[in-house]
Amino acid sequence: MPYRVTPTVWLKSETDRVELMLLSPHRQGVVWDAKSAKEMLRAVGLEYTPAQMQAIVDELLRRGTLEQV
Repeated sequence: MPYRVTPTVWLKSETDRVELMLLSPHRQGVVWDAKSAKEMLRAVGLEYTPAQMQAIVDELLRRGTLEQV
């Protein structure tokens, strides 16, 4: 019987991963846009589809980790 990770668990896991990178001391105060965030994530080997990235950003906004400036 095949199995897969649920979308809810995937989103939590990937949002946690991105959140930890954003909260590192050398990134404090950095203002991100879609391009700079994509480049930062790509540099550490993470690539997301636009829909996945939007879901992660939405979750980070919901958590209060990100704010729109």
